[in-house]
Amino acid sequence: MTYKLGHVDTVTTTGESSKPTRGTTNGATVSTDGTSVTVPAGSSAKVAVKVSAPEGIGNGDFYGGYVTLTPDNAAQTLRIPFVGVGGNLAESKTLYKTGPVLATEKLKVVNKAGHQFTMFNDRPHVYFKADVPLIRSGLVAMRKTSEGKYEVLSDQVFISMSDKGWNRTSTRLVRWDGSYLDANNQLQQAPEGTYQLWELNAPAGADTTVLEQYNIWMSNDFTIDWRRSDYLPTITLKASGDVTAAATTATADASTSDADPRNGKPEAMVDDNVFTYAVVSSGAPITLDAGKVYNISKVQYVPNQGNDGVDSMPATGWKAEVSVDGKTWTDAGSGSLSGEAMVPQDLTLKSGAKGRFVRITLTSDKGKVGVAELRIAGTPAGDATAQPTEQPTAAPTGSAAPTAAPTAQPTGSAAPTAQPTGSAAPTAQPTGSAAPTNPAQPTAAPSVSASSSASALPGKPSGKPSALPGKPGKGDDNREPLARTGTTIAIGIGALVLAAAGAGALALRKRRDAEAGSEA
Repeated sequence: MTYKLGHVDTVTTTGESSKPTRGTTNGATVSTDGTSVTVPAGSSAKVAVKVSAPEGIGNGDFYGGYVTLTPDNAAQTLRIPFVGVGGNLAESKTLYKTGPVLATEKLKVVNKAGHQFTMFNDRPHVYFKADVPLIRSGLVAMRKTSEGKYEVLSDQVFISMSDKGWNRTSTRLVRWDGSYLDANNQLQQAPEGTYQLWELNAPAGADTTVLEQYNIWMSNDFTIDWRRSDYLPTITLKASGDVTAAATTATADASTSDADPRNGKPEAMVDDNVFTYAVVSSGAPITLDAGKVYNISKVQYVPNQGNDGVDSMPATGWKAEVSVDGKTWTDAGSGSLSGEAMVPQDLTLKSGAKGRFVRITLTSDKGKVGVAELRIAGTPAGDATAQPTEQPTAAPTGSAAPTAAPTAQPTGSAAPTAQPTGSAAPTAQPTGSAAPTNPAQPTAAPSVSASSSASALPGKPSGKPSALPGKPGKGDDNREPLARTGTTIAIGIGALVLAAAGAGALALRKRRDAEAGSEA
């Protein structure tokens, strides 16, 4: 039997999938049109068919049709369907049904630059609902330098990345807790300052090793605050006490391969990093040495932030004593605590408390207490006007705006842990050095100007939302934990280069939540 091959086109559609309209009227090009194939009785034959998108098709438009096989004996024609997506789906105006948007802890949309996130009570979230399938999604935190440039915060580039697939209309809500992974895969606390979050999404059909095939959305500038401005720099303190890294309530302990070796040591409580911790038995004292005598007004206690799989284990009670020589102790106050997980507690001491040493006793009916940080507020004895100096924080090692040579490169995670889930409601970053050598990584993209206009960006949200569209229903507020995947899938720092200023063309698809308006 001999079959003549041809094809029939269906309608090409464009616009939102929920309200599609007709796109180009041109048809697809099918390589086998006009050819024939003969299939001997009782046997089979293979035919290779190449289908090319119609001329004039828009980015993200859907096209399709049928390859036809008409037999020479006038029997029924066979039809084999095909469907495709035209252009670069990452540049499509239909990539998102909602967002992405930057939102607060209470899931209120942030419509203007300058919002300050108090990291324990109000952490930045990114929220969006996809309108096309996505095959990879990642979040990057970008730190603004004093020169007005943006640097990738993490050596691993991504603070969160996932290869979980998302169907159309899937929602994603990611919260950044302010952590990132350094070059040694250790969690660090992001310095206070100005940031942007960048959401990178690869739609179905994209080559995840090519950066240009990701849609890149940038949030407005925002600042983060760790509630430590009233306190002495922890670098001036020394801590001692009987501490461990694991607890009876832990889901993972210090013996596991993922455990951070910095944890479970007294210095973890005074390293200005809330993502390290130590565990003490309820009622076991911790001694802080300030190096010299201070008039001490209060002490700050920060519970463990849930690292190494260890519960936060916040204290529910406290007692403080002060000493000038570390031998004779004076009661400086006591009280109860809320027991709220991960949130700092300020312990106000009695008037006149003075000493070089502070002994803190934390209690909990669970038998164990998690301690991320302890801080002291006060003035040197005899100097009532002295103020604490600025808290020193190690600067991230991601370097600024290099001219990266194109290299394969994808989306990975850098500071912070696991990711995507279909959720509701809302929560990325910047520049580095040479292009990576990992073959699984996306190709470097050209420099991008921070001053590029947002008015012509693809898929720009309409209006100025004050609340999240499609707000999560009861039990549907699934904030994704940060997926820390490490260097094997990290996008090279050199692939994301942001010029400080200028009029360069926006080569990366960037959508910016920069509309004028006020925060909800």
